[in-house]
Amino acid sequence: STISTTPLVGEANRLAKACSKNRQLCLTRQRWDEILKFAHDTGGRIFFTLAYLQHTRDDESGENDQRDWDSTNAKQLLQYTAQSKYANTVFGFELGNELTHKHKIQNITRLVHAYEELRYIIDETWSATNDKNKHKPKILGPASIGPSQTTKLLKALGSHIDIATYHKYHGGGKDPSIIQHAKGTSIIQHPRNFHELSNAVNKYMDKPEVWIGEGAMAYNSGRQNITDSFVGSFWFTNLLGAISKSRPHTVYCRQALVGGYYELISHETMKARPDYWIAHLWKRLVGTKSIGPILSPSREDSPDEYTFGCCEGP
Repeated sequence: STISTTPLVGEANRLAKACSKNRQLCLTRQRWDEILKFAHDTGGRIFFTLAYLQHTRDDESGENDQRDWDSTNAKQLLQYTAQSKYANTVFGFELGNELTHKHKIQNITRLVHAYEELRYIIDETWSATNDKNKHKPKILGPASIGPSQTTKLLKALGSHIDIATYHKYHGGGKDPSIIQHAKGTSIIQHPRNFHELSNAVNKYMDKPEVWIGEGAMAYNSGRQNITDSFVGSFWFTNLLGAISKSRPHTVYCRQALVGGYYELISHETMKARPDYWIAHLWKRLVGTKSIGPILSPSREDSPDEYTFGCCEGP
């Protein structure tokens, strides 16, 4: 992100140079204002991922994790947000995205210090507003891939975050066998597969809460005619039912609203995809309390049918 238009030395000059190459990759004041207003007008809440890697490099083409996180740009964004009349639409902030994937970073201690600094900046910035009606954003993380990586990171980061987040996909969009996940049983085992993560959250966090901060059936933008069709909705419905049984999971963030073939709204027609209506009905009808076990029939001709019990929503 880049908010300030005032020339600064070092970090800001490097960001300005990078943004001049591709403006679409840079967040401007105008665009951020539009996002906050959109969230306000639709009753939505935002949690935003702050860049980490590019702010730990010695230069634009340097290696990651070579120096402590430079929080200059993030601080500008946070200060600007705190002064916005739509500040309460911001639920929280993450720092970094899938940082341990493919060994993007090695220095976990440096990442911990960055989260400590982020906490300090948020506390200081929102206290300075002197507005008790403005809710201080929460800190989410580590936005890692899968429960295994997340469990390892929570040992170091658990006391510095409010909500644990991780990303979960079930295959690649280029995999021709991805359709098997639409009716496969692997997602139904979800509650049992995350026992270790639940233990880590309860052990290392003061108030255990887990979000799947990014997920879909397939990464690499999904697969056309599968993840954007009714067949993919069998997977999505099963997923929501399974997660409802998997405490302390409380939120699932679907990739993506618009864009790719896992989108909820078509980027070509702007019409809702089938999974949009699954999400809409779930939000409208299903409450926060699940009841009973996951039930499956014993009939051999119905091996892929499952029943999930949940209380009705308010």
